[in-house]
Amino acid sequence: MLEVRNLCKSFDGVKAVQDFSLKLEAGRVTSLIGPNGAGKTTVFNIVTGFLQASKGDVLFQRESIIGIAPWKIARKGISRTFQNLRLFRKLTAVENVLLGRQKQSGEQLLRALLTFSENSPEHRQNIEKAKEYLALLGLEDKKNDLAENLSYGQQKLLSIACCLAAEPELLMLDEPVSGVQPEMVEKIETVIQELIRQKKTIFLIEHDIDFVLRVSDTVVVMDDGNKIAEGGPSLIKGSPEILEAYLS
Repeated sequence: MLEVRNLCKSFDGVKAVQDFSLKLEAGRVTSLIGPNGAGKTTVFNIVTGFLQASKGDVLFQRESIIGIAPWKIARKGISRTFQNLRLFRKLTAVENVLLGRQKQSGEQLLRALLTFSENSPEHRQNIEKAKEYLALLGLEDKKNDLAENLSYGQQKLLSIACCLAAEPELLMLDEPVSGVQPEMVEKIETVIQELIRQKKTIFLIEHDIDFVLRVSDTVVVMDDGNKIAEGGPSLIKGSPEILEAYLS
């Protein structure tokens, strides 16, 4: 699904990512873990086009996407969340999800002026799909609530729903359970399990090691821009050194 080859990124001479390589298998969960400043989000930002690599390549479904604009990468089938959620706080939950839909008539001004109608088949279909994603995330009763009025955990769920609205092949989640209550962690875990049943591929960054061990097929450990370990959850469980040095 995704291959990262010898990725490097420097900021003012500081090496944030050094010769980092990774392969993601389709239909599985891969977690990227490590201390703050390890380079995890930098990898995410390069994969999704928000940063340019100093060196290396990124292939999505065997096609290089390095140097491509973020919106073009999204249209190829990669969608992501951010630590700072990036919701439209003054719009309702369903309106936020609608904005995640790809290739809508409204994206082309002339076509929008000529064809858009709230009663159009396209608009009705998009509304129904948005409601489906909200229902999947347990937010169906919040569809008409403003995003700013949702709890932080509900906003996390809404950000995932917005990503799913783009119908991605690869979903990248940046700290999906950070700062949320235990019951919301369980909800997000259930959603990830359902997405895997739907044959989605998930790549996530997370500091909650218990959550990572429960949901992941593969765990990759970074420190100081380098990949220092990779394997199944048993690798992490069986390595007190990794737990103490990188996850404390």
